[in-house]
Amino acid sequence: MADDRLYVIGDVHGEAARLESLHEAILAHHQAAGGPADLVHLGDLIDRGPDSRAVVAAVIRLQSAPPPLLEVVCLRGNHEQMLLNALASDDAEEESFWLRNGGAETLSSYERVNGRRADWRTCIDEAHQKWLDALPYYWENPALGWLCVHAGIDPATWPRCDEEILLWTRSEKFFDPRRWPKRRELEGLFVIHGHTPTQDFLPDQRGQRLNVDTGAVYGGPLTCAVLQPNTPISFIKARPFSARS
Repeated sequence: MADDRLYVIGDVHGEAARLESLHEAILAHHQAAGGPADLVHLGDLIDRGPDSRAVVAAVIRLQSAPPPLLEVVCLRGNHEQMLLNALASDDAEEESFWLRNGGAETLSSYERVNGRRADWRTCIDEAHQKWLDALPYYWENPALGWLCVHAGIDPATWPRCDEEILLWTRSEKFFDPRRWPKRRELEGLFVIHGHTPTQDFLPDQRGQRLNVDTGAVYGGPLTCAVLQPNTPISFIKARPFSARS
């Protein structure tokens, strides 16, 4: 959608109560501002935090019945990919890798609702599995140069970079836009991403990129960036109710 306002939410990681609070604030802002807009979740809805199932359910619910003039999108993060890999594989290492990286908390959130079962895969709602498997890797507004992606891009190969990079990169060649090559594909591009929690729990803007993973699951706020043409970027935040280490 070539709209002129964009809301972008950073990594949620199971922080369901704060996502609910942030959604309420965003919808109030959208109603007051008027006009069409897009709301993009950058992925990593799940793992580590207390209620990943409720987070997934909330985003599905909002996406299914958004308020007027708001299009709701969710991108695939590396944590969604780890879960999908574990669901699709008989390799015990895939399962263990996910569980060690916050998946145990996600599975517990599903077991609280659906009960424990011999095959843990059946604890994850089938509708949630299908929804997660269909998540896109990026969202863009070419008219305004906005690109939302979970982790980042490879400036040397975008838009043909590998999907693993979109989910996992922490390359300094991406983090420092001064090192980006002079390529036509990067002219006017502004990348909004998450994946790497900022150390000071503040959004990090450097040139042509903005990181809005402000460490919600580590005691920072859950942050939404608000972008509009010819307007300074603003932020809506849901503060932590209690810090977790």
